[in-house]
Amino acid sequence: MGGLLAGEVASSVAVESACRALRDPQQPRQSADDLKAVLNLANEAVLERARKMRYVGKMGTTLVVWAMQGETAYFSHVGDSRLYVYRGGKLSQVTHDHTLAQRMIDSGEIAPENAHNAPNKHVLVHAMGLPGAFKADAGVVPEFDRVLLCSDGLSDLVEDADIEAIMATPDLDDCTNYLLKAALDKGGRDNELDIQHLEVIDESANHSVPAGAQTHFKVVIVSPGFENASRIDRHRRINALLQSEFDQGMHALAIHPYTARVLDMRRVLAFYKFTGVDELEALQGELLQMGAKLELKGTILIAHEGVNGTVVGTTSALTELSRSLQQRFGEMPFKWSDLAEDNRGFYRFKVKIKPEIVSFGVADLDLQQTGEHVDAQRWNELLADPDVLVIDTRNDYEIDIGTFPSARSPETTNFREFPSWVEEQLDPGEQKQIAMFCTGGIRCEKASAFMRQAGFEKVYQLDGGILKYLEDVEEKDNRWQGECFVFDQRVSVDSALNQGQYDQCYACRHPLSSEDLASEVYERGVQCPHCVGQASQTRLDSFRQRQKQVELAAARGEAHIGETQK
Repeated sequence: MGGLLAGEVASSVAVESACRALRDPQQPRQSADDLKAVLNLANEAVLERARKMRYVGKMGTTLVVWAMQGETAYFSHVGDSRLYVYRGGKLSQVTHDHTLAQRMIDSGEIAPENAHNAPNKHVLVHAMGLPGAFKADAGVVPEFDRVLLCSDGLSDLVEDADIEAIMATPDLDDCTNYLLKAALDKGGRDNELDIQHLEVIDESANHSVPAGAQTHFKVVIVSPGFENASRIDRHRRINALLQSEFDQGMHALAIHPYTARVLDMRRVLAFYKFTGVDELEALQGELLQMGAKLELKGTILIAHEGVNGTVVGTTSALTELSRSLQQRFGEMPFKWSDLAEDNRGFYRFKVKIKPEIVSFGVADLDLQQTGEHVDAQRWNELLADPDVLVIDTRNDYEIDIGTFPSARSPETTNFREFPSWVEEQLDPGEQKQIAMFCTGGIRCEKASAFMRQAGFEKVYQLDGGILKYLEDVEEKDNRWQGECFVFDQRVSVDSALNQGQYDQCYACRHPLSSEDLASEVYERGVQCPHCVGQASQTRLDSFRQRQKQVELAAARGEAHIGETQK
């Protein structure tokens, strides 16, 4: 029902419930009253879903069903969804609309031909899913050559005479398509999501599930139907539409719902995969060519051990990149996030050949023996377990602006220091359970493999890192505290994955709070409270000269570091 939240959810639940009842051999369907009972079951199902979604009184639908029993056809309906019969070249409406306009026609207040212009013509007097509004009618379908069931998405836009003409089309598929086209040509959209972009990604292989199981998915959906809807409302609508998939064994669903404007919006895509890579120079050339074609900015690291990147581009461009990467490397995790309109994210696009895609400095790690990947729900359980040691594998300047409660910091300035810290501070005989996390998951792949190799038997890692946790977790269940440092010009993201509040010191790369920026020792581009007194005078002079060039370029409306620079 238009004007209400989650109308497509209500209609989906109603149809699923009605079909389930009609297919049930124990459900009577010998009469029109039996079909009315089917609609009653569907109404109860919609009300129950509304209660679960906390949408009672906010979602509803109309419905019409029919069924053959021997030589007789029965129907039942509620609202203004209609049943027509087409016989001998003539179209006749069988159902009687449950609308205010129809009541006015019945009482003689308006003529039938004036119903389209009646005030509040769309107001329903009976509907499904709204407390106290349900009342179904039922009856016998008269003789027919064809039967048409439709919502007001067709009947309110296309004149009966035009419907009648289309119903004469011999082929049923063509007839259906012509009816749909007629409604769309009149501007019809009804209350569906009108999906403009859809990606369904099977992430089951990244979880501890039996081989071949399909239990964990990610969906990226772009629809104008999400306009003005909150993030929670968007998630509820998709979850409700896919409830039957959960009932059939789907365990987890990461939802990325966006409005149509996002297709042209610049976003951030992070990804990695450990996999054997040959011919690095050739791959570098291919990726550089693709980056130029798609107008990407950012950095991709490639090594014989795999690929790791963070790039900025339009949603459509990043989608094309992700598809190309999956064609070459197979399934891999992608993490999407947003940046402010005035933030470029990166100045240029680079593809670098490296010894490692994340520098760790430990040779011969068995990356097939990593920690157990856990989702957001399981992670929260681990955080609450006093017998689990939670380790933040990131660097100290990242941890300073946000982490999980009770997480232990290795107090490192770079990731290569992590192995020494483990050897000096931890003992496999004392720490029986280890839970680890990082920004996007890649550092935990190596860190957990190292821990397993060092003798720690029970090691967990947060699947997809902090970024995926923030994507998946409900606000009420979010245990993250602060902001998450990211390695691009956003500096940090908040719990909604929007650009955070921090700036960054050019000299030491430490994130800067508003208090840091107000400090007497802060000098933009030169030093901050975290690094004051650490640089030589020569370095300070160099920083000041660079900052001067940055400000001169900004005054000209240019970026100091441009695309042509190498």
